[in-house]
Amino acid sequence: MPTRRNAVNNIQQTNIKLKGGKKINWLNIIHAAKPEIDYLRENFHFDEKHLYQSSAKISALHAAVHHGTDYIFLVLRFPYYDKQEKVIASEEIDFFVGKNYVITLHQNKIRALRDFFANYHKINEKQKRNSDSVIDVFYYIVEAIIDSSFDLLDDIGEISDEIEDIIFAGENKNAITVLLNLRRSAINFRSITISYENIFEKFERLRKEIKINDLRTPFSTIIEKVKDLQNITENRKEMIEALYATHESISNYRLNDIMKTLTIFSVIVFPLTLLAAIFGMNTMNGMPFVNTPQGFWLIIIIMLLGSFGMLMFFKKKKWL
Repeated sequence: MPTRRNAVNNIQQTNIKLKGGKKINWLNIIHAAKPEIDYLRENFHFDEKHLYQSSAKISALHAAVHHGTDYIFLVLRFPYYDKQEKVIASEEIDFFVGKNYVITLHQNKIRALRDFFANYHKINEKQKRNSDSVIDVFYYIVEAIIDSSFDLLDDIGEISDEIEDIIFAGENKNAITVLLNLRRSAINFRSITISYENIFEKFERLRKEIKINDLRTPFSTIIEKVKDLQNITENRKEMIEALYATHESISNYRLNDIMKTLTIFSVIVFPLTLLAAIFGMNTMNGMPFVNTPQGFWLIIIIMLLGSFGMLMFFKKKKWL
């Protein structure tokens, strides 16, 4: 069924026909400002604090789920790739789930949600699945976004493999920026997904309390996917931490090697510096080799012998 755009420009609407013939509405609201919030206030009996939280100007610090008289309000954060910062960031998506509607409010940064809304009916027909209830529709939306999160983890894995090759090829300068972004992405991804399981379990309890009926729900499928997502996230995070530790070890080894070379060089030239300082003093009386015809060359020979002696000492100690 074609998507309709509401009188309020940022509200898109599509009608979804359930298996039993009943229809529900999916309202997709982008950049919810005062006109969009006013529309929800006039057409739905939502709690004012939930409407306030769903405004585009308000950003929640963590995921949450609450219930009204006959609906459930969820605040969820999902990962997406920020091209400008080159890291995994999070976008807040707010859900109002009632008995005959699903409302999503977001900033339009997650491509999977845009595509799923535009092609909801085609995707379900292709996957040969029917929506039995409004809960099915909600979970299908969440499932589509979670599936896209697996693709982000795959991208992180591919970049990690490339960074590993760069690190062991000795090109650490090229790796450090990407590695730090990967580390930040893994931390962000983990913080985004860590609350999913508890949120969906609480959602199920509230759904039953306010009697939003459900004939067949993919709840267990979502939970399994969330667990898989969290496990892969932990694996990716551990791999990135291992790469970071390897990078630090190689960098420290090379730094120590450079410091060792500089130290050896400074010790080898120390006799030259010492003798030059001694013979540079303004005390002519009693200074050896000063008044001899070959004094200059004798001093040079002594300097070279001193440096050669230090070099032989380092070789004997196997420091070279």
